[in-house]
Amino acid sequence: MSLLSTVKEMVARLFGKPTAPVVDRRQHPRRLYMRQGFLTILDRPAHPPLECIIRDLSPGGAQLEIMAVVDENSLFGPVRLFIVEKKVEYACQIVWRRSLLLGVKFEGSGLTPQRDFTRRR
Repeated sequence: MSLLSTVKEMVARLFGKPTAPVVDRRQHPRRLYMRQGFLTILDRPAHPPLECIIRDLSPGGAQLEIMAVVDENSLFGPVRLFIVEKKVEYACQIVWRRSLLLGVKFEGSGLTPQRDFTRRR
């Protein structure tokens, strides 16, 4: 049983509301990450990168929390996610948004960096 379904059951007991079991449909399990990143919107090159917190990460995608309120229409489509700690950039597609939270899917072969900034030229 996942943590989310356990919490939902506890809330249901407290407030007397029945809940359906939660089904996790992710292909890859997520792990807590909590690192700093920057999101570049490819359709809007003049827009400065958005600071974000990478809340969780899997080989297939990530959940991000952006640090600024942004027009909903500008946050769909292809983006690049730069992970500060790793100094790498990933090609992504935004697949969902709820307020300041975003879900991104990694393009290509998942967690293979698009660009690696750790190499010296």
